[in-house]
Amino acid sequence: CTTQVRVVDNVPPVITACAGNQSLTADANCKGTVPDLRDSVTATDLCGIKSVTQSPAAGTLISSTTTVTLTVTDTNNNTATCTASLSLSDVTPPVFTATSPDKTVNRGAACTAVVPDVTAATRASDACGSVTLSQSPAAGTVVSQNTVVTVTATDRAGNKATDTVNVTLADVTAPVITKFPATQTVQLDGNCQATVPDLISNPQLFAASDNCGVTGKQQQPAAGTLISGSTVVRLGVADAAGNTATKDVTVNVVDNTAPTIQCPPAFSLERNAS
Repeated sequence: CTTQVRVVDNVPPVITACAGNQSLTADANCKGTVPDLRDSVTATDLCGIKSVTQSPAAGTLISSTTTVTLTVTDTNNNTATCTASLSLSDVTPPVFTATSPDKTVNRGAACTAVVPDVTAATRASDACGSVTLSQSPAAGTVVSQNTVVTVTATDRAGNKATDTVNVTLADVTAPVITKFPATQTVQLDGNCQATVPDLISNPQLFAASDNCGVTGKQQQPAAGTLISGSTVVRLGVADAAGNTATKDVTVNVVDNTAPTIQCPPAFSLERNAS
């Protein structure tokens, strides 16, 4: 009699080395291309290796971390698998699509101003997702001089792009004259003239204030000017921004000098016939 012996291979291949994990750089569309990892796999089998395949296949576009399964098949279709992880690295910063124009803000009572929110007018996009906008100095910060605000767009991977906005402080507040004489009276001299007094330098007569400081004072006509009748004197102050304030003071003249009588010398009169 005869006996037929059939040899069956049920032993899968042995993978001795699998492809390592890799980090792919995302492209402008936040995609990565799966590389061919098959050559990185080493395997043995008593009956021989028929093929090494991978899924997803080389050339596949991915947008997130992906596990690649590598399958080794022997000549009798026994298989063994291993896996490699592909992570996607976003190294591209966001792109500004709209930026805030430069800003002018008015100084307040303390000659300071508040930094405005410039992110409201700013737009940025990123191929890999959402973008967070921030600014420095932050909106609401009190500043006393012209300030450059830096706007930062940050994507989910921490990549950043920056833009700058110039914030100019403007002083539009006029000085305030807090003290001034309504009128002044001066005495005419022997020539029937009087001198305009200094009405602006005397703190007992005149005072002014400004949120950013008074930088100049002026009186017209100037102190020392000779006048012979009632005269309106204008007092003015200015700040560094050119804002001004004025007040008018009437300077009246009085004559308190009595006339001088010059009598003629004595003389004689002759009687007539009557």
